[in-house]
Amino acid sequence: NPATGQPFTADFREGRSPQDREHIVNVAGAKNWELGRHTLSLGGLAWYRSGERWGNRPAFTVNNTIVPNIQGTIQTSRYIEPRDLRTLPDTMTLNLNLGWQFPLVKSLEGTLRAELANVTDEQEVIAVNVATGQVIQARASYQNPREVRLVAGLRF
Repeated sequence: NPATGQPFTADFREGRSPQDREHIVNVAGAKNWELGRHTLSLGGLAWYRSGERWGNRPAFTVNNTIVPNIQGTIQTSRYIEPRDLRTLPDTMTLNLNLGWQFPLVKSLEGTLRAELANVTDEQEVIAVNVATGQVIQARASYQNPREVRLVAGLRF
């Protein structure tokens, strides 16, 4: 890290990295049924993540007296409360899909698939500005909303 002169891995030597969660559970399953030359498939993915921990860490400016060859001030941040004092909500989601594979001509096959992402439409906060404690005003700060996808394809 050019700012500190230490390896990047040393940045988290006093705790977890920013993306660590206490609990993560993923469960996936799929079943195919062969019906002659047709195949029906049903699948799903469920996952759970415990809330991300964070502490308020506003930005501040210091005069540089440590790093050589850099003049003036340095923008940095510091914890003003314990690192893990706050916790974002736990998140979970359930995705389901249903597919059909069917013959067309010779070795050419068609596929149709319907996917339903985030069946329960969970939209918990997943990102905050650690300097202010406010939710970042962007779509990526919340879980993705429920989404229906239709997919068509060819296999050869």
